[in-house]
Order: sequence, then structure tokens, then C-alpha cells
Amino acid sequence: MEFGPRTANGRMLYAFTRGDDEDYERWSSELRQDAQEGETWQDLLEEAFRRIVERRFGRPVKLRQILKFMARKRPWPLESSRNYVKYSADKAVSVILWAAGDADDGAVATLSHHEIVTYELYLFLGLVNDLKLSDAELIGLIIDVERFSAHRAGLPYPMRPGGPGKAAPEAEAAERGITTGPWDVTELAEPRQGRLDLGGLLVPVVEGMEIRPFRHGGVITSVALVVGGIEVTLSAFAAAGAEDRWDRIRSGLIQNPTVLERGSLLEEASGPAGPEVWLQFPFEEDGVRTLHLRRVLGADGPGWFCKADVTGEDVFSPANRELADRLFAEVVVVLGSDPRAPRTPLPLSLPG
Repeated sequence: MEFGPRTANGRMLYAFTRGDDEDYERWSSELRQDAQEGETWQDLLEEAFRRIVERRFGRPVKLRQILKFMARKRPWPLESSRNYVKYSADKAVSVILWAAGDADDGAVATLSHHEIVTYELYLFLGLVNDLKLSDAELIGLIIDVERFSAHRAGLPYPMRPGGPGKAAPEAEAAERGITTGPWDVTELAEPRQGRLDLGGLLVPVVEGMEIRPFRHGGVITSVALVVGGIEVTLSAFAAAGAEDRWDRIRSGLIQNPTVLERGSLLEEASGPAGPEVWLQFPFEEDGVRTLHLRRVLGADGPGWFCKADVTGEDVFSPANRELADRLFAEVVVVLGSDPRAPRTPLPLSLPG
């Protein structure tokens, strides 16, 4: 599956921002259609614009920051966008303040529906360029907004590329190019069957398994599944761009100078879930020096990243490797609809 926006509206926003003329024409057609069918385009654009304003200006927004941004030439790749903003500066400022929550709704009450959409679109374009967002960062932002807008409207997500609706769960998984978990909650017909609901994670039920929660700041951010002589510590995080994907995280782990300075041995291996990292590093307790063994598994999903740290006395034995792989393959990630910053741990909970 191509990593990109999943809805027609999300794809149109991406195409306009990146200057794809062919898709721009499709965007124009979609905009006219949405104006007659519930204005779903405006809902998505408004949320995307609100987020990019908050990322660029923070809170509270200062007027001089807005004026300085609007006066710059570089953020405006389209001359029409720069002219539109330049000659209607008071309206553009009002729209930015309104999006940031620092102005009354009356500040834009005099603007027509078409004017609000146009200002949001052109200003979004300028802010993306001003922030120098990479493709991965832009796509991640739009995907997060698609998901948020879908949940707010009570619609399923992911949606089929090109319009609303939902493919069969198995088709979603096939489109993502996976045949084993961890799964996204939308990819299975009955994701909770045979699994414990831990909030952001659904984990398989295994006889004799013990669950140990780990808290950070009073919130459970990871859980250890202890069974059969191994401990599989699971955690999941919000993800947006390439920096939050397993390839980049795995590379950072292998090249971590702190790990290497401890005399650790690292090896990249291939497993059922894809590339993984094997580690062994010296550990001393009460004068006794031993080797600590660890496997690190990772998987990317739509808007999330899931990791498993596997430890135990014989963690690399075929039987324990198979057990850990089976547990990891049955995990389901529940991202939820709340906006989260990249690499923020998904909150977990214990069964009631």
C-alpha cells in the first residue's frame, strides 16, 4: 500500500499543497461536490488548518508573528495565494486567530463559506512551506486529521482511497501488505475475540500468563506478558513521519553509542514480523557478571508504531522465539480518535 492520505478530501489537500495540477482539478470538482453533500471537505480542511496554525504559532498567537509570516515571500509557491493573502490581510489574520481560538466567531462571521475555505487552503499551503514539512510529515498530519474527522463524524476509518466507506477488514490488512500482526483494530472483523482489552492494546489470552503494568507519570504506558519463561514487554506509540517508523527506530538502536559503550553485542535478524534486533550485554549484580539477552521486535501501522522487548534466560531458543512471535503476531493496536503528538505512548489500562 502506498503510504498516503486515505480519503478523497485528504488526497486533494495533499495534491494542492504539493502542486499536483492534475489532482488539483480533481480537488476543485470534489470541493464543489462536498459543498452540496455536508461539507466534509471543509470539516477536514478546518481541522488540518487549526493544527498547522498551532504548530507554527503556538498559543497564544501574537499578531506580529502572523504579519511577519504573511510578509515573507518563500512560503508562497503560488503567486495567486500570496496575492490573495496580501490584499486581504485583515481577513487572513482573522481566520488565523479564529483557528487558534484567540478570536470570537464573529471575527469571521462576515466571510462567506467559499472565502473561509479559500483562506484556510492558501494559508495552510503557506504554513506547510514555512515549516518546511517533509512529505512524510505532511502525510502524517493529514492522516491524523482524516482519522480525527472520521471518528468525530461517526464514520469508519481507514476509508477506501477515493471516497467514504470501508473495505472489508481483511482487505485493509492485505492493502497494507501484511499477513501477520500486530494488527490495527480496523483490520480484524472481531478484534476483541480471544484477547484482553488493555485500552491502547488488545493482547492474546494465554493460559498461565501474568500481566505486569509499567507506569510513567501515573499512566500505564507498557505491559509485560510473562509466560513460559519469557517476558514480552509491549508498548505502542503514535506515529506520523519517517522518523517514527521501525526502520528509523531500529537504526537508532543499533547505532546507540550508550549501548555500544557497555560492551553490548547487537545483531540485526529477520523474523516473522520483519527485521528485529538481538542484543546481549554484560550485567553485574552482587559481584556476579552475567549476560543479559534481549530481542526487540517492531511493527508499523496506520498512525502507530508497536514494539516488543523480549527477555528471558533462553530468549533465543527456538521454542521461546516461537512463543514470543506468536504473542506479538496476535497483538491489536487501538489508536483511538484523540490527537497525539508523534512518539507519544498510547495509554493502557488493566482489565476491570
